[in-house]
Amino acid sequence: MLKKIILLLFVIAVSILIFAGNSKHHVDTSKCIGCKLCVSECPTKAISMKNNKAVIDPAKCVNCGLCVKKCPTKAIIPPAKAEKKTQK
Repeated sequence: MLKKIILLLFVIAVSILIFAGNSKHHVDTSKCIGCKLCVSECPTKAISMKNNKAVIDPAKCVNCGLCVKKCPTKAIIPPAKAEKKTQK
């Protein structure tokens, strides 16, 4: 019985990690002005510039939200808002 409970908890934990990993910040490139404020603010160096636009590496992003607060044009969209946009 204990083995079944441990296995169930393991499966739940892995599922949470998988689904949480799919929700990362997103850059609206039409709003990005290439100011690089988000790049300097990111503690994990997940943001880089490509063609003068911010690009977020989802493997490095920890969803801290510091880039969202720093962006003057609101070009960086948090995961919850990004999901709502795609559902519309």
